[in-house]
Amino acid sequence: MSSAKKKNRQARSSRAMDASTRVGLICCVALAVQYGSAPMLRDAFVDKAVPASALVLATEFAKAILAVCVLRARGSRGVAELHNCRLSTIVASSAPAIVYAVQNFLLQSGASRIDGVSFNCLNQLKLVSAAFFLYFLHGKRQSTIQCFALVGVTVAGIGLSVVGAADAQGSEDSAEFLLGAAYVIVASALSGLSSTACQIVLQKYDKDPVMLTFEMAIAGAPVVVCVEWLSSGVPRAIFSSWTILAWIPVLSAAIGGLLVGEITKRLGSIAKGFSVVCGLVLTGVLEASSRGESTPTTHVLALFVIVMCSYLHTAYPPGVKTKVA
Repeated sequence: MSSAKKKNRQARSSRAMDASTRVGLICCVALAVQYGSAPMLRDAFVDKAVPASALVLATEFAKAILAVCVLRARGSRGVAELHNCRLSTIVASSAPAIVYAVQNFLLQSGASRIDGVSFNCLNQLKLVSAAFFLYFLHGKRQSTIQCFALVGVTVAGIGLSVVGAADAQGSEDSAEFLLGAAYVIVASALSGLSSTACQIVLQKYDKDPVMLTFEMAIAGAPVVVCVEWLSSGVPRAIFSSWTILAWIPVLSAAIGGLLVGEITKRLGSIAKGFSVVCGLVLTGVLEASSRGESTPTTHVLALFVIVMCSYLHTAYPPGVKTKVA
């Protein structure tokens, strides 16, 4: 009888895991669409004079509001999560929030010093960085097929960046270029570190992803202001050129932030990276469609490679070693 109960529990656990994986994959698709449409939304609704820090700060505010709405929509369980939020939990969430803020600052600094091709290529290193930190901090190794998938999606992202910006002109001198490249490489490493930290909190300590998003948004907002003031040298009104339409891409980015939490909880931080690279492909597809052009063959090929690599990485995790008595 006990054996039958054990089998039933295993069957229920397997079904729950399959359902969680399906939800995670749906979130991956949604995040890819959100990330792919983000540049077009920014170009269409955000004034060029609006600093990046204003968008980041508004996004943190929007994520906090959306997280509260989601938690309250869950009823008593979600309200209890909010009531359990303390200053100590927000302080604990400030570590990855600070890393994210520093990472974004380095990316902005690097992007202003190197050409778009080099920036996009170097930024793909965050997938490898995530796998590195997952192994050394979380003990999560990658199977041979998963390593192949990581290499495949990284090559697809780099190749797409090179082809898509083949006519870019790099006018930076060597010193500025090397400094910008160093910024982007360090930012990519920090991306893997922060993603791994969030995955450990979400999976090992079974943290609710929406609650973690809320806490990180609250902890991250003052960090954004400090980074802005330090980078500009003097305090300034970062919302001076803000318009009501700018909230459209901000809300889109906030929804993306919630999706990231769900994906990291269910599938891990590397799956989030796959979605971001897939979003890079969709950006090219959407831009081509807006100009009335056919989708470039390179984008179709890259999308096929990314989808196949995503499937391989999800379907072939490392085998579980069984102990011999």
